[in-house]
Amino acid sequence: MERSFERAFERAWGQPVDRSGDEVAEQRLQQPADRWAEPAVGQSPQQPVDRSGERIGDPAEAHSPQPDVVIRWAVYEDIARLERLSDIWELRETNLRAFDAYRSGRLLWLIADVDGVPVGTVWGELFPEHDRSGATVHIVSFRVDDAYQNRGIGSRLLQTVEEEAKKRGRRRATLFVAQDNEGAIRLYRRFGYEIVGTRASRFDYRDPAGRRHSRVEDQFVMAKSLS
Repeated sequence: MERSFERAFERAWGQPVDRSGDEVAEQRLQQPADRWAEPAVGQSPQQPVDRSGERIGDPAEAHSPQPDVVIRWAVYEDIARLERLSDIWELRETNLRAFDAYRSGRLLWLIADVDGVPVGTVWGELFPEHDRSGATVHIVSFRVDDAYQNRGIGSRLLQTVEEEAKKRGRRRATLFVAQDNEGAIRLYRRFGYEIVGTRASRFDYRDPAGRRHSRVEDQFVMAKSLS
């Protein structure tokens, strides 16, 4: 069976995927429908919404002075396009699993485009491990390309994922941030997040070449009300 990730990668980069030693999670997923996004509240995951990377909100109401920045829903090809962001290549297996959760309605996945090129991304877990009640969205994998920092793109991504979570009945938001990431902590504080605890994080994963990695980090737990 032809692998749609390889086709997406080739379209985005003009070169084949290097799968040396690779046993990525895509082999365990059903063939994705490239343009499916998360079902709205009350819809069955078997009846996905076809958003085709549609923009979110009215571009005339953009919160950034940059008219070329578009916030939209992710599509499957974005997995390959985003690999040029820092260390995302290593996390391909994680991203493939996340896209499966996105298709099933358990995850929000937003993309920031500049002139049609993805430069930022954020996930919102709708049923995080620390709160399965459906009241909390957990902000994960929030990244903006270094070349596009300090342009308001991160603020727009964060604001939009919060707004979309509220539409789905979430009343609070949580996130984990490295204790030495002062820039991110300032951004979160501006958005009303407060430090409510600390945690020691360990993240084990395997990159597409089969190498295993482990990341250990001291983190703050931050939270805010969305009501």
